[in-house]
Formats: sequence, C-alpha cells, structure tokens
Amino acid sequence: VRYWPRAPRKPVVGWALPPAVDAEAEAAPPSDAAVPEPDVATAAARPDAAARQLVNGEKMAKLRKPIPVLVAPAATRPLTITVTPARAAAAAIVRLDGKSLGRYAGGPLPIPPGDHILLVSAPAFQDHKVTLAAVGMPASIKVPLKWHPARVVLTCDAPNATVSAGVRGSLKSAIPGAAIPIPVPPESETGEFTVEVRASAAGYRNQSTTVTVRAGGTKTFDFKLVKN
Repeated sequence: VRYWPRAPRKPVVGWALPPAVDAEAEAAPPSDAAVPEPDVATAAARPDAAARQLVNGEKMAKLRKPIPVLVAPAATRPLTITVTPARAAAAAIVRLDGKSLGRYAGGPLPIPPGDHILLVSAPAFQDHKVTLAAVGMPASIKVPLKWHPARVVLTCDAPNATVSAGVRGSLKSAIPGAAIPIPVPPESETGEFTVEVRASAAGYRNQSTTVTVRAGGTKTFDFKLVKN
C-alpha cells in the first residue's frame, strides 16, 4: 500500500467571526431624537420618490387653504324724523335699540335691515318710542314730544284744610302737602306757565293766588288762612 502525502491547506485571509450582537439593544425601539423631522427644503434637493412626495404634499396643503369670501353688507334704509315742538327738536337725543345715535341734527338716519325700536328723548319732555318694522318702514315719521307735567305742592296752617290747583278754572283737589300734577298747556312753547292755587277750611276765609311753574319742576306754596 502506498500513501500519498496531503497537500497543506492554504490559510484563509480576511475572514473573521461576526461581532457579538446585544439582544436588548437590538430589540429596543429607536428613540425620537434619532429620527430627524422631515424638512421640505432638504427634501426638495433629494431626487428620490419620498422627497418628491413630501414636497408635493406641502404644495397641496397650501392649495387646500380656504379662500375668503367677501360678502357685501346689507343696504341701510334712510329715515327722516320730524321732532316737535321746536324746543324739543333742538335738544333731541335719538337711540336705536338702546344704542345712542347722539343729538339729532336733522337729515335721514341710516337704519339697518330688520325690526328696531327708535327712542327720542329731550330734557323736560317725555320719551317717545317708535317701532320700526322690517317690512313697510316709512321714509319719514313725526315725533311729537310731550312736556313732563309740572307739580304743585300746597301746604296750609288751618286744620282740615283743602287745597286745589289747576289751569283755566280746571282745578284738582288734594290734601295739604300732596303733590298735584299739572299738564303743560299746549300753547306753552317754553314749558313755563301759570297755575291757579286755592285753599279753604271751615271757619277760615278762602284764599287763592297764582304761581308760575315749569315743566318737570315742582313748586311749593304755603297758605296762611285767616279766621272768619
């Protein structure tokens, strides 16, 4: 039997075992800090499909922004008011739905569409309220303001006395110390007028005189009756 010698093995060059892998590190999810945020400027310089998708998505988002729509405001309706008497018109204050429009200087007022409450007031005059309907509102209205009534307070030193006050013989009776309201006569342009006052009591002489009063004001007069 003849034995042939074996050829020597050639050494393997450049081969090595793979490094050990940490199982816990491989199973752990990547941290948020390790994932960079997508940047549109950087993605625009990249030719890959993911970058193009990011850039196109930003462009579509800008195109989807709502476009503002301009709505023309509803047209107002002009309203002209005529305030009487002249003394009230010179100091009339206009309010629309509780909001003051200032002193009325004449001319049309711009009234918005819809139902509204118009209030006109002036010193020494009673407020005047007008309801403005959304449909059929007139172009002009008349606002006659009425004076606030004057008040007369009569006192008397006689026991069980009766007092009265009025204009042109139309007198209202009251007990002494009570306020008697007196309407302003229509002919008074300034709100100032003359009132007749009287006092009487059993066993005393009747007494009468006149006093000057003003709209919205109070006048006090004291009677001194003389025994019969």
